[in-house]
Amino acid sequence: MATLLDMRTRIKSALAIQGTEFDTDIDDSIRSALLELQQGRMWFLEKKGTVTLLDGADSVALPDDFGSGKNARILINTVYRGETQGFIKHDFRTLEEVYRRTLYDGYPQNYAYYGTTLYVDVTANADYPIDLTYYQKDVTLPTDDTDTSIWFDDGYDAVRTLAMAMFKDEVEGYDTAPADWSRAENYASKLRGRNTYFQLGAQ
Repeated sequence: MATLLDMRTRIKSALAIQGTEFDTDIDDSIRSALLELQQGRMWFLEKKGTVTLLDGADSVALPDDFGSGKNARILINTVYRGETQGFIKHDFRTLEEVYRRTLYDGYPQNYAYYGTTLYVDVTANADYPIDLTYYQKDVTLPTDDTDTSIWFDDGYDAVRTLAMAMFKDEVEGYDTAPADWSRAENYASKLRGRNTYFQLGAQ
């Protein structure tokens, strides 16, 4: 997988930049591009994990690399319950206003994500494992030459072209990079297209 140094070197080569004067600006642009793109729900970001809601708790911390949730299922008495079997996802406001107005002891039937936490509608009356399928994010953005990113493989060109457009706008002026923005959108569009292809189950 590519590193921050690899990405910076490729951008500098494309822009015919010599020396290290703009290294910090390029690195900042790469990190900005990652922040812009990390909301995307791409197939290469999908990950599975398990958290355990403890007896007496009404929430559980999400994994450090949790970006956004795809689905979840909870194990209750040796049976998994998911979206269609009684463990239903809501937005946090609905969970708070409808399902958490009074917390009682029991097994969870409704949940919501908020920040770095998964909340349920009860105070758990036992320990409950919850299997998560989610879209991961970088726990930390790359800062050192050898640092990498989960986007530096399948999403490499989308990050590179967006970072280049951001860098040129910042350093060379906001009217100098229309072709770069177009190129960045083209790569992002191709990546989204591949995402649809994979989600449809193509091999």
